[in-house]
Amino acid sequence: MSKEHQKLIKWNTVSDLTRARELVDMGILLNYKTAKKIVKNFSTEDSKSIITYISSRFLESYVTELQQEILLETLFSWISWMSAPEEGITSFLETLLETGNAENNIKKFIDIAVGMQLDLDEDEAISEESNQLFSVAVSCICELGLSIKESSLEFSSIFRNINSLLEYISTYLLSISNTQNLKVRLSLINFFSSMEAEKEVKYYLSKVMCRFGYSTLEVIYLLLFKKNSECVAMQYLNDNLPSILGCNSTTIRGVYDVWKHYLLKQPSAFCLFLKSFSTHLYELDSNHKLQHTSKDSFFTLISALLALTSQLDNQDMYYSILESILVFSKDKVRDQHLADLISKENLNLRKNLVLEVKSILKDDHLLINEFLLRRRLDRFNKKEKITKKIYQSSQELSLSQINTLYSSSAVASTNTKAS
Repeated sequence: MSKEHQKLIKWNTVSDLTRARELVDMGILLNYKTAKKIVKNFSTEDSKSIITYISSRFLESYVTELQQEILLETLFSWISWMSAPEEGITSFLETLLETGNAENNIKKFIDIAVGMQLDLDEDEAISEESNQLFSVAVSCICELGLSIKESSLEFSSIFRNINSLLEYISTYLLSISNTQNLKVRLSLINFFSSMEAEKEVKYYLSKVMCRFGYSTLEVIYLLLFKKNSECVAMQYLNDNLPSILGCNSTTIRGVYDVWKHYLLKQPSAFCLFLKSFSTHLYELDSNHKLQHTSKDSFFTLISALLALTSQLDNQDMYYSILESILVFSKDKVRDQHLADLISKENLNLRKNLVLEVKSILKDDHLLINEFLLRRRLDRFNKKEKITKKIYQSSQELSLSQINTLYSSSAVASTNTKAS
């Protein structure tokens, strides 16, 4: 074989769609490292076009399982280096769902994608590559499940039993939840919190939270208090924490441990988070999108933090916590938890805390305004200038944003500790 011919069957010389399609037809694998070099030369539209082509070839009936694995690895490698990977995933899923016999195609894709890359090589470079491709595969499956759930009426004519298919997807994803891959962990929590948001019993979410949820939450909070990742981390918490609060008591205990750690470690920043998150929960509650269990768990945590800060005799902390929940004016769940808190004599709560809680329970606007004024004076006297903002966003979390969380310097330093 001539050197010229050898060049023609290698991906690193590809610069146009026609040549890319030819290599796909020839069954030539595009690996992760080569994709890094060539994908940047293609526009987003061209990338979507080649992904659609690879997807169509994957679904052809005469393609063997080995050829399907080559096609999927080529697909995942290409998506990994796109500037907007979520658009590549969307193109793939559209092809998957619009082709005939969609249910069997989905199951075939999941079977092959999940089984492809579970054994990671000891070599660090190969392990990084495998982790990245595996995270893209899981992101595709998660997005597939969420798309089917959100458009269940539209897909009712395509699938015989949508609930059974979603259960199939969830079971497969749960089977890989022992992974050490942080991107996959972020995706799984996001998937199950969305899937079970309206369910009273959150079976799958509780499972993954018990396996790795707390170490993952610690990483998210670490990123929340860093400027370059604050916005995405807050969005992730807003999207997923309300569902997490609806899990079992073991999960709530784990969330409390994480909250207590960061309240004591970074009190000012954590109290800013608490105020922002309280506002988010209030908006969900006002729109009837917050489950009673989640709301009850939230105020259980607030009561526990108030008791903790009272024992520490840290007036600034418990004032900040009380200030964060003022948005829930005349809320029965909040008031019941606060009343139960100050009625427990064995806690030996500070007198100032009890008085402030009573003023909130009475909904005495004059006393509450005095309380807020004292908070401002305390900060001024301490020369405490809190200028940092905790941002909120209603947009859905995309793969590129999960990559932002993962690739942050804070994640890089804690990834090996997540377990």
